[in-house]
Amino acid sequence: MPRLWSALDERSEAGQPGQAWNAITVGASTHKVTQTEGAAGAPLAPAGDLSPHSKTASWSSTWPLKPDLVLEGGNLLLDHRPPAMATADLSLLTTHHTPAERHFSTFEATSAAAALAARMAAQVWSAYPDYWPETIRALLVSSARWTPAMLRHLPELPSKSDYETLFRRYGYGVPDLTRARRSANDAVTLIAQGLITPYTHSATRGAAAVHNEIRLHALPWPRETLRRLRGRDVTLRVALSTFVEPNPAEAARGRKLGYGSHGLRFKLKRADETEGRFRLRINKAAATDDEPPVRGGVADDDGWRFGQRRRDVGSLHIDELTCPASDLARRDILGVYPVGGWWKTKLRPDAEELPQARYALVVDIDAGGSEVNLYAEAQAEIAAQIAAQAEVEI
Repeated sequence: MPRLWSALDERSEAGQPGQAWNAITVGASTHKVTQTEGAAGAPLAPAGDLSPHSKTASWSSTWPLKPDLVLEGGNLLLDHRPPAMATADLSLLTTHHTPAERHFSTFEATSAAAALAARMAAQVWSAYPDYWPETIRALLVSSARWTPAMLRHLPELPSKSDYETLFRRYGYGVPDLTRARRSANDAVTLIAQGLITPYTHSATRGAAAVHNEIRLHALPWPRETLRRLRGRDVTLRVALSTFVEPNPAEAARGRKLGYGSHGLRFKLKRADETEGRFRLRINKAAATDDEPPVRGGVADDDGWRFGQRRRDVGSLHIDELTCPASDLARRDILGVYPVGGWWKTKLRPDAEELPQARYALVVDIDAGGSEVNLYAEAQAEIAAQIAAQAEVEI
């Protein structure tokens, strides 16, 4: 028998623990629109859009973007008037909990989507067993893209604020296992895992703590290949992932820099910027404690697609930019720096050990199907960097 479902309340939002900073929060989309021949009614959701089972989010700007991604959660069948029904045709197949009774059953909604996400995360981790959980999260969520059906909700020339609707409904979209696990010739993925000591004691401000380290990553760009592409556009996507220790105090819940133990952000060197000027800029950004730089009254986002105001929340930060390949060849340093967190406010002046945080960086270059081999040159550049480092250590 099909199960009956009441009409979804549009005011119903994702609840606990869907707001968790460190967890991957999974929503449901659907491509299930095919029914058994002769079945009455029509699928409620169009192919590639949000599943009717999935809730959305409207967190304030101080909280993470949730859900992180969406996977198949089934559809509902609407026969002339509500309520809509869950049917076997529009649900997912699974094993039955009592094999002696029958072998198979169906299930749906975010429970099904979460199971698919867990399987995908396990496949990525099986391929790369030495990676940290922070890295697996970054790889999986950064691999997600919005479907054509999702993108149809954007205007023809979207502004940064127009992406709010997509983030609230779909997170970063539907993840792609192939993209998460390997690089193609015309696309390359660079991964770094590092430690940072975000805060230290102030030498001049008594008991107050101050920001401590900035980590600069020299990116092993395939420079010659990018220069040969000249003005052809390429897309860069960066994901920065760290796990925070939450502050359980009630007063911390609405404070962007008070709930997490620490905050990390990233910046990319500009094409016309020297390394010295980049260091000055990133030091200035770290000193402002997460206030976005302003130029001409608007946030200076350096061409990033989503922008700082939506990227710099939570503990997973993803953004992308599209620029001429020859410009990207010169944007070859990426910095990771700290902003505020409760570790900073609670750091005791007599503490002998300073708290450290792990982070993962996932950087993707996509030449959009161009017949170039970005991967080979990047691999050679990485080998050269490793050899140079070995010489220094000797």
